[in-house]
Amino acid sequence: MNAKQRKELIDLRLRIEAQSNRLEVVVSELDTQIDEDRKKDLLETIDNVCEMLEDINTEVEQIKEDEEEKFGNMPEGLQQSESGEKLEAAAEALGEAFDYVESAVSLLRQGPDANESLADVLNGVKDDDLQSAIDQLEAAAE
Repeated sequence: MNAKQRKELIDLRLRIEAQSNRLEVVVSELDTQIDEDRKKDLLETIDNVCEMLEDINTEVEQIKEDEEEKFGNMPEGLQQSESGEKLEAAAEALGEAFDYVESAVSLLRQGPDANESLADVLNGVKDDDLQSAIDQLEAAAE
């Protein structure tokens, strides 16, 4: 992975963190008394977070494909080397990050089921899926 791609991964991580922070604000507001107009605004914020995460995931997927292509174009001997193993590990971590973000978007769009609140869904997405995606982006950048 080159320096430009590492910088892109740092940017993507920061953008995911920003969306996670937006969800935190929504959760904090859900804990207060809000009118229907404000609730509508919060639901629009969640929809916007989903759109932003989908955009981020498009970029994650492109970087992953680039890493897989680099690995695939290496001679077999180099694929078994330390640099080949790092490329392969980075591509795998990016794939996992993609899956976590995709799961987060799916859960946000699906919303809560009968046994949970919207705040529970948002906290789960923020604390589990998005944090795991951030961790995988950090691993890929190493």
